[in-house]
Amino acid sequence: VKLDQADPNKTLAGAKFKLIRNRTGALIGEYETNQAGEIVIKNLLRDDYTLKESQAPVGYQLDPSPIAVGAEDFDNPEKLAIKS
Repeated sequence: VKLDQADPNKTLAGAKFKLIRNRTGALIGEYETNQAGEIVIKNLLRDDYTLKESQAPVGYQLDPSPIAVGAEDFDNPEKLAIKS
C-alpha cells in the first residue's frame, strides 16, 4: 500500500513500481497503484525480490530506496506499506 507520509490514512494512486527478481536480475513487471494505493501481484515464485518505485504520484517525490521482499514475506498476509 502506498501511503502519504504526512497523512498515513491517505492512500496514493498512480505510483509506479518495478519488481525485480534478485536471483536473476530479471524484471518481472511494472505495476501501478490503484485508487486504494494497492498493487496486487499474483503467481510469483517464492523467492527474493526488489521493488523499486519508478514514478511517484503527481505532487509527490520519488522514493529511490529499494524495498526488499523476501521469500519469508509470502507467509505473511500483512500488507507492505510504503510512505511517500
